[in-house]
Amino acid sequence: MNWITRLFDLLSFKFAPAAAVIIERRRDQKDEVLGLLQDYFKARGGIAEVMKRFERAGYSGKVRSWSAAGSGASINSVEALQLLGWKDMRDLSEKAAIPVERMRDLVAELLPVAVRKACSHK
Repeated sequence: MNWITRLFDLLSFKFAPAAAVIIERRRDQKDEVLGLLQDYFKARGGIAEVMKRFERAGYSGKVRSWSAAGSGASINSVEALQLLGWKDMRDLSEKAAIPVERMRDLVAELLPVAVRKACSHK
């Protein structure tokens, strides 16, 4: 075993528990953000009203792809901010105690999932 392999094995052993904690924390963050998005939908009149708002903002194709079966179109963090607006994004960030930049990334990843989930429960 060469010294690089041995070093990697030692580092992997030492940092594996920390990596597991990070992965679990990210999973918890995603669950929390999904819940906050569901609350966001309810506070704005339900998923149908939110979808209309998103469609008026110019995202009709993407929004429709989220409510249909299949993977749906993705959005980036800038589009997530445009859809929710700065105030709502900041409010979600504060509720979850997550930096706004991280919240934008999470919303970009999870908004299609939340819409699909809400549409399936209508």
